[in-house]
Amino acid sequence: MKRNLAVFFCLSLPAASTFADVNSCLSLASTLKEYNISNQSSAFLNSAYDQYCDQSGNTKSTSAGIGLDMVIKAIPIKFTGNYSSSAEAFKNFCRNYSSVATASERKFSYEEKIATKSLETIEACQRIAALGATVTHEIPNMRAVTFFLQNGNATKLEVRGVFPTPNDGVVCEGQIDGQLKTFSKETFAKVESTQGISCERVSKSSPSGVGVFEEQVITLATNLGNYSVFLPQDEKLPLEMAQNISSRIDKLENEGSALSSKTTTLESDLAQEKASLRYIFVENSVNCPQGWNSQGVIGWIMRDSDYANNVGNGGRFNTGWTWTHPKLCKR
Repeated sequence: MKRNLAVFFCLSLPAASTFADVNSCLSLASTLKEYNISNQSSAFLNSAYDQYCDQSGNTKSTSAGIGLDMVIKAIPIKFTGNYSSSAEAFKNFCRNYSSVATASERKFSYEEKIATKSLETIEACQRIAALGATVTHEIPNMRAVTFFLQNGNATKLEVRGVFPTPNDGVVCEGQIDGQLKTFSKETFAKVESTQGISCERVSKSSPSGVGVFEEQVITLATNLGNYSVFLPQDEKLPLEMAQNISSRIDKLENEGSALSSKTTTLESDLAQEKASLRYIFVENSVNCPQGWNSQGVIGWIMRDSDYANNVGNGGRFNTGWTWTHPKLCKR
């Protein structure tokens, strides 16, 4: 089967200190944007609340681990308030967001699952960073993920396998000793300075002809702990179907443009009609329509043969003619 491999680049940068830059983990929260999940969305905030707060609005005793600094920076300040420490910020968040979380019953959405997995990845990144090395990832698109590993001054990383679940849903590759190698659960490699691994999802055909990317978890095992990335289910339209949809969209856009032009013409005609029609007559027993003002009752004469159509009874004018008295309305 033909597949496209994601292109990636790794830059070897000297470590500034024994401990890795933990701020590199903060950017992981931005990967949620790839799935249209904002850090201000209920999906992200609900996940953070479930992860770090109990039902009473207090922080969980087990939530005081590594990674709180990065997570709290991603939470809007309206929930954290002013704070002098991450512990205080989370205490404020749990208290302030509890009313939002319990205001109405909510279902566990798929977006919340994605956000929860992202928080778990941030924590894994922080744990490894605290040991002096860097493991992080990027999602260039919905179908690929690239891992980046970097040793610290005194901390050396080892790759001890890549474990995808399901195991036939992704292909991972990277350079080892200058040669492109497939990374699998049997792979063992010592990171010399930096290491890049690129994983491309494999689509499966559906009866409708749409390529389906199954929900995927890729776990990178290292000597400093596991690092897992969650990829939600996605679909890839075949070229013919995509072109057909594109043609239909173009047709709808053209029809919409024509309809807009017709609407503009009708609005212009209506404006001219309103300008030319300034007065109307109604029966003197009813009010003028909305937008029209009464100018009073007027009189005209009608032939007796037409008088059945009068709009306001009047008296005899002369032989064969009778008065009628309608109400005059002005726009």
